[in-house]
Amino acid sequence: MAEQTEGIDFAVAAYREEGEWQVVELAHDVLTDVPNLCSALRRFPGDGGAIGMVAIDEDFFVVVRVVGPSVR
Repeated sequence: MAEQTEGIDFAVAAYREEGEWQVVELAHDVLTDVPNLCSALRRFPGDGGAIGMVAIDEDFFVVVRVVGPSVR
């Protein structure tokens, strides 16, 4: 699993709680694939869901928004 997350520069989740944005670092063990990332994002509170941002190898990034069962 370390090889799968080796190139990750940073990974954070952002969500709104009581009208305030919260940003927390994501553990690398949830970054092995998109389904695991989505499962981790569903654990955060907030009516608007959560947004996951992952920067990879200073080359590109992935942004995933999860609201209930919907993933974008």
